[in-house]
Amino acid sequence: MTRARQIAAFAAWGAALLLLCVCAVALDRAVFFGAAVFLLLLSPGTLLLQLPLRHKLVFRFAAADTAEKEQTASGAFTVENRSRFLFTGGVAAGLTARNLLTGEETGSTVFTGASPGQTEKAVFFYTSPHCGVMQLQAKNVRLFDWLRVFSVKTACEAFARTAVLPDTFPVELIGDPESAGSASGDDETQNVSGDDLTDLNGLRGYAPGDPLRAIHWKLSAKTDELLIRVGSLPKEDEILLLWDRSGGAADPAVRDALAECVASVGQALLAVGVKFSLGRMEDDVCHVGAADGEEAFINELNVLLGAPDRDGSRTPRELTESGRYSAALVFAEGKTSSFMLKNGKTTVLCCGPDGDITPDRYETQLCKLTL
Repeated sequence: MTRARQIAAFAAWGAALLLLCVCAVALDRAVFFGAAVFLLLLSPGTLLLQLPLRHKLVFRFAAADTAEKEQTASGAFTVENRSRFLFTGGVAAGLTARNLLTGEETGSTVFTGASPGQTEKAVFFYTSPHCGVMQLQAKNVRLFDWLRVFSVKTACEAFARTAVLPDTFPVELIGDPESAGSASGDDETQNVSGDDLTDLNGLRGYAPGDPLRAIHWKLSAKTDELLIRVGSLPKEDEILLLWDRSGGAADPAVRDALAECVASVGQALLAVGVKFSLGRMEDDVCHVGAADGEEAFINELNVLLGAPDRDGSRTPRELTESGRYSAALVFAEGKTSSFMLKNGKTTVLCCGPDGDITPDRYETQLCKLTL
């Protein structure tokens, strides 16, 4: 119930009470006086019944798992009354649909009954112009007296999420000639230094900045010199597809564009069978998961769009020095990105009005991508 309707109900209640009082005085009839007293006590009296009823109501949300951008989606706000005798004049709830990716929020108000021992629901509609995870939540839930004049507030912990998936577009992946044959396994490739320390390619002296895990402690003790193990190339190339949000732009158009870029590139990598991981970086924390298959890719994409983070967060330094990835493709919201693989190729594409890709032309700017 909206505030205007509640004011109208209060005005009607007051007018009826005033009319009964006038009739009781003018006509000197006890029946009018009794009706006025009954009307005066009915609304506050039944409001008191809502206090114990608050603990007998169970609220739930139901919504589709996925929806499309700019398309109306529907959900249901359900109220279950577990009391056999108490009932309310109605339940009003202010519903919000907040996009966890872009921060956009829309609201609406629904009204439903709550008969004893019954479950009733109110259908509501919402839409999002941009992709992201929509969190549906009820705020300011109120129970009304039988005349719907007064109300009391009650707690509601129910919520639901709908993933508004990004649209995708075709991306042609082009191999970098400089790195061609890196996974072919020929003799020349086997002798190239890399980060796989389980397969030694040689030794060299220690240099400032070398990781401690690469020190060959036994030989170093014999020679009185710190020696660094030089590993071969990783046995299998893996690409890191990373969304850098550390720029703090939070522009809905930019985030929507980057979501579609990441989803489209990820689909292209899946189509050609390239092994890759998908993740995001913000506030000096990286959330990364392996996208080994369509289902895993969708799950990790939902995390990017705003679903709760999974375990396994890492610092950017740990990720850049892990040696797991032979290449990284970074989509950045700011003008640049600080992420750079220590051993491997890093490509950074910035999104913005003056960036490598722009929110209005990214589909044509990214139709061909060199990896």
